[in-house]
Amino acid sequence: MKNKIRQQAIDLGADDAAIIPTGMISVEDQIVEFCKAPLCESYGNCAHCPPHAISPARMRQKLASYRQGLVFKVHAPTAILQTEEQFPVFRKVFEITAALERYARSVGFERAVGLAAGSCKSVFCKKVSCLLLESGTDCRFPSLARPSMEATGIHVFKLIQDLGWEIHRINQATDPGQVHTGSIVALLILE
Repeated sequence: MKNKIRQQAIDLGADDAAIIPTGMISVEDQIVEFCKAPLCESYGNCAHCPPHAISPARMRQKLASYRQGLVFKVHAPTAILQTEEQFPVFRKVFEITAALERYARSVGFERAVGLAAGSCKSVFCKKVSCLLLESGTDCRFPSLARPSMEATGIHVFKLIQDLGWEIHRINQATDPGQVHTGSIVALLILE
């Protein structure tokens, strides 16, 4: 069944996916600190971002009650990831994550939980306040919004390196001629 979920990730648009034991997922308190320095525009402004997202301590507890997960990645040209054009790519990752979570639950993994990449605020609510945080009312995108792995303290780069996948930190200084593509990575905790 897990191979069907992996194939579903590919069918939905992931460039690669792997079933992993949850013991492979490192959750570190200092990862959340990267949201503060330099200050991310979503820090404190989104219910799914620090300091409001599930804490690393709680994420470690949650992962301890699961055995396996599925990691998937979507590739995008570095030049796109350095501009506002990145947001449709991130949206695609959120959409795949939500669809995989629904699919996994429909085939018996009732506790499946998806974690996306980047801030849902940047992707869905960039120019408006987070309703969930601001007034406690429903999220504008409840079927899509998820915390990112980083927001919960998951060390994404370590996980990807341990899988043997190539990953690069993409920022404005990254030379697209040297680093042609970047990977956007998400996680589905299965059982």
